[in-house]
Amino acid sequence: MEISKKIHRVSKGFALIFAILASSLLISISLAIWNIASREVAFSSFGRESQLAIFAADSGAECALYWDLNRANAFATSTDSPALGSLTCAGQTVTPTIQSRDSRNAVNTFWLNDNSTICVAVIVWKTDSDGDGYSETNIRSRGRNSCNSSDQTVVERGLE
Repeated sequence: MEISKKIHRVSKGFALIFAILASSLLISISLAIWNIASREVAFSSFGRESQLAIFAADSGAECALYWDLNRANAFATSTDSPALGSLTCAGQTVTPTIQSRDSRNAVNTFWLNDNSTICVAVIVWKTDSDGDGYSETNIRSRGRNSCNSSDQTVVERGLE
């Protein structure tokens, strides 16, 4: 009878240890799945914000290209100022400003924003590299998903 009492006493705590180990394993698996899921959610929201920024940059570049092709002197060159004082892009009226100018180059800039949610900075270079009076146009558009520069989640994409 003493032998059976010893075996019974030794196996008493086994169920409790097994339950603790099983629950620890389930909790660690759950935490690993939660970690993966939260990273995927963050990654997908980054993709959405990146898409907003690239669409904004594309809108700014298309606007500058439209006005450059369809309106003579929409942007200043090295020798003349723009004939058109303001441009209409995406329902907004903007006025390009001349950032710099020398004998062969002129740099024009303008901003588009959509109620502080999407911002676009557009730079248009007019360069007369060979001095023949015909200028080459380069357009750089930088779109952002937010106009708030202190926002930690600002995504910027550019087209040139």
